[in-house]
Amino acid sequence: MEHIVIERFQGDNRNALIEALLRQPFLQNDKLIAESIIAVGDLKEFKPGESLIVQNDDKNDVFLLIAGSVSVVANGVEVRTLGPGDHVGEMSAIDSANPRSATVSASGTVVALQLSGRTFIEVCDQYPTTWKFIARTLSNRLFDRNRLIKPPNDKPRLFIISSVEALDVANEISSGLQRDALPVVWTNGVFWASSYPLEALENAVESSDFAVAVAKFEDVVQSRGASRQAMRDNVVFELGMFIGRLGRHRTFLVHPAMPDLVLPSDLKGITPLSYIVPSTADELTPRIGPVCTEIRKIIQQRGVRRHAGA
Repeated sequence: MEHIVIERFQGDNRNALIEALLRQPFLQNDKLIAESIIAVGDLKEFKPGESLIVQNDDKNDVFLLIAGSVSVVANGVEVRTLGPGDHVGEMSAIDSANPRSATVSASGTVVALQLSGRTFIEVCDQYPTTWKFIARTLSNRLFDRNRLIKPPNDKPRLFIISSVEALDVANEISSGLQRDALPVVWTNGVFWASSYPLEALENAVESSDFAVAVAKFEDVVQSRGASRQAMRDNVVFELGMFIGRLGRHRTFLVHPAMPDLVLPSDLKGITPLSYIVPSTADELTPRIGPVCTEIRKIIQQRGVRRHAGA
């Protein structure tokens, strides 16, 4: 039963091939152009998972999709799926100096009419009106790609991680930076009851420009016969997620000034900010003021994220 799909467009089924090709917008429903392409093209069938195009390859063949769908993957990420009426590979045909920009693989059984880049250019030059439609297709794909790029926040978004015991400090930082950023303390509408905490945290990481972890080192751990104060495990975990996504220059660790405090080795390199523990509740605001000032300086310096490495 091999090649059963391609047989639908071969031999006496030539009209079916013509009708399928006429779904290509650049052919403008012109049978003469379709006949010209069939005369110089090679009808091929691809098995599921088989690649029509490989990213960074230097080939420049063009494929007009007749049946089945393909997955377009750039740098390991699927950016779109295409099917009958679409064409792929035209960018390398037009500009052969650049390698393939993506890998195109058959999602199922695919039938496509294959043309060399040179032949494709010659046919389009023979029928110049085709270029307008090809340019429109490329323009639409550019807009589609832009939809995959998350626009930057209008104002820096600051996510504040805290244990319950340190919420007073977290809220004070939030209050002190209201004019400079959009602070979100982790209890304020992030972990909805209808979502899993980890999923909600991942969404918070993606939408944030900066992160502050407030730790009071309220836990005590025993290690090799010695006792030491430690951060809450959940604070360490959440801070680690933000460091991995935002980088160490956009993450801060706020903690009380403590003698002989040893930070976890995994957190070395981020910006630690300490404050003097207030003796009364009224002293909290002035004690946290210098911390807010330092965070404010970096927020103003770096601004919102505009790309992954910002």
